[in-house]
Amino acid sequence: GTHSALIEVTLSKKENQRKMEIEPVSRHLGRYKLSTSNANDYAIFIAPYLDPNVLVNFRSYKDLRYYDTSDTTKYVNSLKIIPFAIDDICLIIDKGYDRIALERKMENSYINYEKDGLMWYENTLKPSLN
Repeated sequence: GTHSALIEVTLSKKENQRKMEIEPVSRHLGRYKLSTSNANDYAIFIAPYLDPNVLVNFRSYKDLRYYDTSDTTKYVNSLKIIPFAIDDICLIIDKGYDRIALERKMENSYINYEKDGLMWYENTLKPSLN
């Protein structure tokens, strides 16, 4: 169906990435999805380096609700946050994937059963780009 993709880009690295990005990325996507009521909306997170604990946190939102803090009767059932390192973006460009092909790769990776964000990224998402 129709959807929007929020693109979140950072230059933060290592421990700073965990401190600076987990809350804002999930908040931006959560608030956006609450405002659109479109379950298909998602975010792409791009960074020079992907902190393993950021990956774990973002992946966990697949199975977690995001609540409207001013009215907890309003919530979305999950947040789809797809992480890419700069190297992944370079590979996507080099391979010449169009939007439809890239979205298919992201969706096929996203629906995978793996709950551990680091394992999911390394064993499912990243290899899907080759």
